[in-house]
Amino acid sequence: MTNWREISVRVAREKVADIESIFEDNAALAVTVSSAEQTQEIFDLLDQQYRLWRFVEVTGLFAAEEDHKAVVETLAATGVAKAEIETKLIADQDWVLRWQQDQRPLDFGHGLFICAPQLNVPPAAKTVVTLEPGMAFGTGTHPTTAMCLSWIAARPWDAGMRVLDFGCGSGVLAIAASKCGAGRVWGCDIDPQALEVARANAGLNQTTHIPFYLNNDLPDIEADVLIANILLEPLISEKSTIHKHLKTGGVVVLSGILSDQTERLKSAFAPEFALEVICTEQDWALMFGQKRFSTQDVST
Repeated sequence: MTNWREISVRVAREKVADIESIFEDNAALAVTVSSAEQTQEIFDLLDQQYRLWRFVEVTGLFAAEEDHKAVVETLAATGVAKAEIETKLIADQDWVLRWQQDQRPLDFGHGLFICAPQLNVPPAAKTVVTLEPGMAFGTGTHPTTAMCLSWIAARPWDAGMRVLDFGCGSGVLAIAASKCGAGRVWGCDIDPQALEVARANAGLNQTTHIPFYLNNDLPDIEADVLIANILLEPLISEKSTIHKHLKTGGVVVLSGILSDQTERLKSAFAPEFALEVICTEQDWALMFGQKRFSTQDVST
């Protein structure tokens, strides 16, 4: 049986990215982040602030033969107290099962939770999105997805609202918008496998009425709200498609953007869209804006 070396570090949230980089630079096979305070994970958008745990445990998994002492020395050299570093040798095991057992419901504020099927629904939950842990394409734990979910949770929805999840991945944003009260919801992606995952998740959540399309097959719709949690370059290259599928005066929510990329995106989307940063977390930003005019308005 193969043995592995696990190194865990307890740090303030501001140092998470640095610790992750150290682990990755030293051949970590996997890196996980969890609360170091034994409290439930909370993602909430309040007064334009995105909240995460104050203290975080970052864990790297290494092959047992790797020089873990060198990793510890590197951590100590960055100012991490040795008392906050724990190393242990562990036997091979069912990693997916272990990860599932460690999961907790994710709270995005205003009663919106993401839960694995095997978890008990928290009493405070008003809206629950069920996702299988370990699945690809996002379960809400990444800051960009979490900020989008918090925005969805905080927004009032009604049956007249039309929402497009552009670059839907797992479908989590489309499903959350639908379960929070949006009347019509669509999702699209360039990856056929992502659409399979999104449709499976829609089945788990009794939201099979949400159609998911390949981008090129998206019907001629105009949404009231378009949410795109993708990266900067795809956002810029897909600007015309985003413009096409959002009504004039409609709301656009853009994430997957690094904080130092926001001015470039704002410039690229002008003058058709007025964008502003409404939230940041770690190195990521969430931008919000409205479609100012249609191409017909420009031509006339």
